[in-house]
Amino acid sequence: MASENTDQRTRVTRSLLRARAVQLGMLPDAPVLPELEIGVHYEACEELGGDFYDFIQVSPTELGIVLADVSGHGLDAALMMAAAKKTLQIHGRRNPSPAEVLKISCEDLATDLPSGSFVTVWYGVVNLQTGLMRYASAGHNPFLRRLPNGEITSHTSAGVVLGSAFVNVMRDRLKEETLQLTPGDWLLFYTDGVSEAADHNDEQFGTDRLNESFANAPTGSAIEVLQSVQMDVETFRAGRETDDDVTMLALRFRGVSEPELQPAWQPHIESNLPARSNSFIGREEEMLAIGAALEEGHSVIPIVGVAGLGKTRLALEAAREVANDYIGGTWFVALDNCVDVASVVGAVAGELGLGGLGADPAAALANALELRGPTLLVLDNAETCIEALRSVLEHLRRDAPSTRCIVTSQLHLGQSDEHEIEIKPLASPGSAFRNVSFEEAIDFASVGLLIDRAQRVKPDFKLTAENVQPVLGICAELEGMPLAIELAASRLGQLTPGEVFRQLRTPTNKIAMLRAQAGESALPYRSMREALEWSYAHLEDWEQACFRQMCAFRGGFFLEAAEEVVIVPRGNANRSVIEAIDNLLHKSFLRRESTPYGTRFNTYSSLRDFASRLTQQGENDDFEKRHIAFFVKYASVWNDARSSRKLVEATERIALDADNIRNAMRVAMDRGDLKSAMRLFDALYHCRDQRGSGNIRPLVNEFWELRDRLSDIDRVLVIQMKAADELTGGNAQDALLHATQAVDFAEEKNLTTALISSLMMRGRANGNMGNEQRGLEDFERVIEIAQRTGNERNVGVAQISIANIASRQNRFGDAERMFREANQLLESLGDLHQAHVANTNLIMLYLRQKRWDDAEGLIEQTRDITEQTGSREMSAMRELSLARLLEGKGQPESAIEHYMTALSLFQEAGHGINASVTRLDMGTLCLSVGDIDAAREAAAHVKRFASISRTQLLTMRLNRLLGLIEIEDGDFTKARNILAENDEQTSKRPEASLRLTNKALLALAEFKCGHLDKTMNLVIEALPQIENAKPPMPDVQFLATVLRARVLQAQGKQANATRFAAMARELAAANGYTQYSINYFERAGMELLDVPATPEEAIRIRVRCPVCAQRYMGSEGRIRSLKKCMKCGMSPFKPLKMHEDES
Repeated sequence: MASENTDQRTRVTRSLLRARAVQLGMLPDAPVLPELEIGVHYEACEELGGDFYDFIQVSPTELGIVLADVSGHGLDAALMMAAAKKTLQIHGRRNPSPAEVLKISCEDLATDLPSGSFVTVWYGVVNLQTGLMRYASAGHNPFLRRLPNGEITSHTSAGVVLGSAFVNVMRDRLKEETLQLTPGDWLLFYTDGVSEAADHNDEQFGTDRLNESFANAPTGSAIEVLQSVQMDVETFRAGRETDDDVTMLALRFRGVSEPELQPAWQPHIESNLPARSNSFIGREEEMLAIGAALEEGHSVIPIVGVAGLGKTRLALEAAREVANDYIGGTWFVALDNCVDVASVVGAVAGELGLGGLGADPAAALANALELRGPTLLVLDNAETCIEALRSVLEHLRRDAPSTRCIVTSQLHLGQSDEHEIEIKPLASPGSAFRNVSFEEAIDFASVGLLIDRAQRVKPDFKLTAENVQPVLGICAELEGMPLAIELAASRLGQLTPGEVFRQLRTPTNKIAMLRAQAGESALPYRSMREALEWSYAHLEDWEQACFRQMCAFRGGFFLEAAEEVVIVPRGNANRSVIEAIDNLLHKSFLRRESTPYGTRFNTYSSLRDFASRLTQQGENDDFEKRHIAFFVKYASVWNDARSSRKLVEATERIALDADNIRNAMRVAMDRGDLKSAMRLFDALYHCRDQRGSGNIRPLVNEFWELRDRLSDIDRVLVIQMKAADELTGGNAQDALLHATQAVDFAEEKNLTTALISSLMMRGRANGNMGNEQRGLEDFERVIEIAQRTGNERNVGVAQISIANIASRQNRFGDAERMFREANQLLESLGDLHQAHVANTNLIMLYLRQKRWDDAEGLIEQTRDITEQTGSREMSAMRELSLARLLEGKGQPESAIEHYMTALSLFQEAGHGINASVTRLDMGTLCLSVGDIDAAREAAAHVKRFASISRTQLLTMRLNRLLGLIEIEDGDFTKARNILAENDEQTSKRPEASLRLTNKALLALAEFKCGHLDKTMNLVIEALPQIENAKPPMPDVQFLATVLRARVLQAQGKQANATRFAAMARELAAANGYTQYSINYFERAGMELLDVPATPEEAIRIRVRCPVCAQRYMGSEGRIRSLKKCMKCGMSPFKPLKMHEDES
């Protein structure tokens, strides 16, 4: 029996010691501040005490100080002390009024304190910027002040103790006082264990002795003050044991600090958050959203998404950011093994050290959390107990309103007061990663994460020009999935980025590659497979079967596709595809994407790859048939709709489902179903220029090899595609050959529709080869067949091509009329695409005629359709039109920007000829503003393309630019040779503008070489044609006239020279020509023309540097004397004339 009592006493003693350790842990260290020196002395008379003190950060510049004494001793007093301390913490934060805090705390504690119990509290708030202290006392001892001169004063305030019997009395009697502290002031706060300390005769130490002791205490430090007073008390007791807790707090006011130097003091906050194992990268938007949601008072912030997206890491980082705002602590609770309310509550209580929650643990947990004050819980992996957690969160919302919960889950919670964060992958470059520059790469958070984690296994790893593409490729292949990226990065210790990328692109190797290396412990899962298996296990069997089928879609799918393709497995008659989609959305296996045509659903590639490996035997065959059948119908319907008023929707729908169509085409080819494959390829081909369709040329070549196995109509279609591909690539000769094959085959098989499209293709090829008459015959034949068969659309399309021939022949009136008629016809038929083509060609016609306002109006009119379709070719033509318009209006800098954009778009669309034409225009403009190097670079690009394409018209325009470059560079002989050879070719062409501009430039080169007779012969031959040209060519006429005047002058025929010079001046005056024009013919003519040299005859002009925009004003002679720009040093100086509207 004695042994049992001894054991019981031992257990009680140990429990009291543990409780004392907990209690002492609740008492904070004194804060260290430049304005205040604070010291504390605490001594409990039993194992557990009732005295306590605390420091509360009221605001960044206000410190709250609490000293309290709970009635009684031992365990009961300790429990009351904990409740009172937490209550004062809760209400003291952000409330600068001590009296108000004590009143509210009294009301809150009234129901928790046992009957007859009470707490005395002194509470003051010191403003660190002003030294003003506000204070109130709930029945506590007065505090003492020692002035710098040694004087002691005592300070009290009216009030009553905190207790259930004193709530109403406190409202009336509690008063708040203020005290202005001065530098050097000392304050002493104490409990009655000090003043009522007794000796063996039961005489108390008293306030008089305390005042004397405080007055005589050394003031070197706060601790020295407290030690001196405590020694006086102990001396007075003379060895008698204390029968009350002893607590003292000494404070010295040093003086205020500058506001900007004031530290934000933070009290000790309890937390079990794990230390960050490595750097946190990305998620700026999510972090801001979580912070804002907490600030707005949302009680629950669910972070929702499948495994591997970084939910836990985001939740922990967000919690770390705000931990100091929660005096009740910030706690991480893993819910992996929880299944019901009891286990959820148990997990939370276990982390917070709470026990004995009784019969209603959820309610008890809520009460315990509210007592702690503002508390933040991070509840991780809630998908295992989602229903139970909803119940617990409802208790917390109702009974613990100061508690906030960040919840990570694969499932959506659906709480009334939640702010959900649906986590997405990190930003990654996507399928267009090859177009991302080195400078742009690091802006992707996924790339930053890969580099950071790679440096953990290979410290010298860095992003370089050599590895940037495979690094981008890894991030794109893994779709920015953080776990997958970290696992891939762990391989970079042994493999290069290129090797890792190649392995990831092989489906059989991808999952195996994404496995943690030995020693890697910071990741939540050891492999991507482990993470995906965790997520997949939360699906029911029928949901898994539906999801496996949905994983066959690429790039997402509309509901209509899922309803026709996905089959709910047998035995689930009450289930539907819509229900499957809803459940998969709820469980984060699918995500929504809004489009103008309805919601699309998609999943992540890692989930898709994982599920595809789980496809069960027999699932594939029937599914593939349904998948192919649906997309054949879908692609055909929307491909046909491209020639209707639904052009924009058709274009965007095919672009949205381009990956699905391409995948269905591949499966059809593998199954030997070439008929279905061709229908799918036809849709891809005709939308090849739109966003998302990808590079089509390899597929053209692939089907070209299969043409003998195709049906007659499909065979013609592939031949046409081959011809079109060669034509846009610049190979007009082969395009003509294949287009002729298509025409012959269509005629042989009596395929009328195919014959029309083949004739159109051959006509265009003939035009590019310079065989305009043959091209015209093909187009006229198209119109005849189309009219006979009632195919009005092709009548309009052929009219556009005939109008282009008329434009090249300078029959501008006929061309404009036909463009307008074609546009009206095609508009009436609803073919918005071809109607737009007619308008684009009309814009180019206006630009050739220098009808700037008409061109600008039509460009604006066609803007919406260009932007809506997303067509690269349409956008490129618009940019080219704008560039030519701006060049014509004398704005070269803006024109070059639009030329660059047009060039980029033409290159993306694979239009080699149009890209080269754009380079020629840009090169000519660069030459006009004095940038010979840029002009040479443009010409070099075009020369390489022209040598392959053998396009006659392009070659002649190139030679004209090359001749201009050599004239500007001073190699007149070389220029003459180039232009003379070009003259032979252009003389055979019907385009008057090309022929006559080349002849005028040849005449200029001959003149520069000193060949006056040859110059005169060329001018005499060209001038009559130039004067009668349609449209007029005043700039070329001006240069030819000036050349004639200069030759006559050199030959000594002064009278005739003067006459032609006067004619040239009249042309210059009428058209506003100056030597600062960006038009080469105008500028070259003005440089050759004699200008009056006397100041009174000189024209004052205003010009600016085309490089730095420095402005100059003066006579023509003065401006011409400038050899270089005085600001940027441009040499030779080729300024631009300023317009009247330029300030």
